[in-house]
Amino acid sequence: MEIINANVKNKNKIIEFIKMCWKKDHIFVKDEKLFDFFHKNSNNNLNFIIAMEGDIIKAILGFLPYTNEENADVFTVLWKSIDNSMCGLECLEYLSEHFKVSSCGINKKTIPIYNFLEMMNGKLNHYYIINHNIDNFKIAKIKNIYKFENINILNENKIIVFNSMNDLIKVFEYNNLKKYNFFKSKEYFEKIYFNHPYYKYEVIGIKNDLDEIKSIMVLREIKVNDAKCLRIIDFLGDENCLINIQKWLVEKLEIHNYEYVDFYQIGIKDEILTKAGFIERKEDDENIIPNYFEPFEQKNVEIYYMTSCKEDFRMFKGDGDQDRPSIPKSEVNI
Repeated sequence: MEIINANVKNKNKIIEFIKMCWKKDHIFVKDEKLFDFFHKNSNNNLNFIIAMEGDIIKAILGFLPYTNEENADVFTVLWKSIDNSMCGLECLEYLSEHFKVSSCGINKKTIPIYNFLEMMNGKLNHYYIINHNIDNFKIAKIKNIYKFENINILNENKIIVFNSMNDLIKVFEYNNLKKYNFFKSKEYFEKIYFNHPYYKYEVIGIKNDLDEIKSIMVLREIKVNDAKCLRIIDFLGDENCLINIQKWLVEKLEIHNYEYVDFYQIGIKDEILTKAGFIERKEDDENIIPNYFEPFEQKNVEIYYMTSCKEDFRMFKGDGDQDRPSIPKSEVNI
């Protein structure tokens, strides 16, 4: 058995492996360009570790490197072995020798493996704010309606919308984000949030009381069932800025008639999110704030994670491939 970092020569075999061993209509099987967008790098290598037995692939482990530096943060995706052998685990161990490895969206059944490997694991917390002007929810199911105790005042000039990475780095010290785990390089951030082939993200900067941009938020609009919702996909920088964004979010819900805004995260203090107007959706919650939209499923979903990081970290739905398309453009209006 040989464990290697795949290159473009292995591409067709990897796609066939995904088709035969994962899902025959997986989007990477149907959309080769999207496969390349996520997994082909400038050196014609692929962001996959594979276990080879002769010419046969026995296991794959996809990953997304956040930077090109040694010991960079990487998030694993598409981990699959064709049998019960140890080759899948060997792929993970190989990747862990070269990078700091994490994953967002692991199968709950694999948690004992990560416990054995002494990797931290848990569940993302799910927060949301509903639009109190809506009575007939078509995406969410709201049985318990909560009220805001107060709305923090924030002048709209505190929010800046960025249309490009160049606009962002002109006014924001991006490299200051290196003090947070996990660090996405400027190149990775630009590729995923400004140059995505499917999704249109809204990237905003949030100023503090001194009019300094101290945090970045990434949001995405979802349309389904003749209704809309708003999702916070990623957050970078000073989490205290979240306290000052409540009024902007509430007004955005009302102006665009979004049913709610939701936020999967771990690592941000609960009291900050509470002050920002969010309420946590619990596992046994009567309210349903869906996570699956391709195809749409009106149910609550728990997102589990693992990481080899031993220090404080923050993780969001934008980490790994949790916000990756599942249906080709030709088959759905995204």
